[in-house]
Amino acid sequence: MTNNEHELSEKCPRCAKMLYSVNYAYSSGIIIDKCSEHGVWLDKGELENIQINAEHWKVKANESKGQIKSLLKDVKDKQVQPNSKEGPSSSAFMNRVIHSILKFIE
Repeated sequence: MTNNEHELSEKCPRCAKMLYSVNYAYSSGIIIDKCSEHGVWLDKGELENIQINAEHWKVKANESKGQIKSLLKDVKDKQVQPNSKEGPSSSAFMNRVIHSILKFIE
């Protein structure tokens, strides 16, 4: 049993084996029932709660994406150009990494 699985609860409607109570998305607080053979069983209101949880994290992901994008642009703008001691490879590499990440999240 993992950290997000709890005690055995009700029986599976299909096979009558005991269901595990599982915290949906590990820490959402939405407890769903899981059968090892027949998947997940939801009680009244749990599907709506899962949808609310998904919408909440979608908003948070978009907020984080904007913050990360802004941070990377700041790093790119403030990056020191290579001098003769460092050589061009370290700065060029960082520029490629930052450009790739920015391209990915845009």
